[in-house]
Amino acid sequence: MKDFFFRPRDWRWLAFLRISIGVMMAVETAQIWRSIDDLFGPYGFLEAELMNAVAGTSAPSFATYFESHGLNYSVILHGAFVFRWVVLATFTVGYFTRSSTVFLWAFQSFIMFSGTFSSYGVDRYFHLFLFLMMWMPAGAAWSIDAILKGEKRVPSWAATYSLRVMQFALLITYLNAGVAKALGHEWWNGDAIWRALHMPEFQRYSFMWMGDWPLIPKLLGWTTLFFETFYMIGVWIPGIGMIWTLIMISMHLGISAFMGLVNFGVTMSLINVALFLIPRERRPEKCGSLRTLWQQRRTSPESAHSISTETQLP
Repeated sequence: MKDFFFRPRDWRWLAFLRISIGVMMAVETAQIWRSIDDLFGPYGFLEAELMNAVAGTSAPSFATYFESHGLNYSVILHGAFVFRWVVLATFTVGYFTRSSTVFLWAFQSFIMFSGTFSSYGVDRYFHLFLFLMMWMPAGAAWSIDAILKGEKRVPSWAATYSLRVMQFALLITYLNAGVAKALGHEWWNGDAIWRALHMPEFQRYSFMWMGDWPLIPKLLGWTTLFFETFYMIGVWIPGIGMIWTLIMISMHLGISAFMGLVNFGVTMSLINVALFLIPRERRPEKCGSLRTLWQQRRTSPESAHSISTETQLP
């Protein structure tokens, strides 16, 4: 148990996670740039008064305060997103990493507070992992900060402890999603799969043929329930954990391909790679023992004699 939580390791997994989240947040920002007012402004797809009535007070409801002082809320909003671009760049390359992480988390909170119905799963995962990274040295590896400090990072127990915190945070979200799905009937009778593949905003291909094979969406639903709910257990089973992670990644890439939720699918795949594939321990003891045996064979007198005999001409 001590090795599980405190075994020294390097910070490469956290560096990969930082870069992945930075890149995907930049991609999302580029995609929504032209619709910032519609998504987060007081007179967008959902007006501030309606959002306040449905979900409570939201950030756009304060637009009237700024406008009463002669300030254009749209200009302020766009200016904040421009500054976010700058901070995303510093965060991704690891320059003033801690400060960049704190700002991005705060701004992500603002986004979720501004667009109650405009944010979805990937935004919540950005928010979660940015919060956790605020308390970790996210710029310890593969960063400008590390280069400027010139310190050679040695394996640390803190890296393993931080990794476990991140892993369990992710696994709890999968467990929560699996249990929530299992409590309804849609994932048991295949209705959830059928609707997801045929809703107009998600449909990319025609799967009407599934109507003649109702067992297929049922099996897909059952498989999703099983692998999501029991990921917290399966990922730790020797010989199975890596396969389980690859199945989860395949599921997310399938969401990207068949539902068009590319940002969500790719982000979740990268998070799984960072937390479960990059840190995966090889078996150095076996590799080391084979290497040692080979070296002993090469340097032993018997081996040297056999080699010299084999090289003699007949």
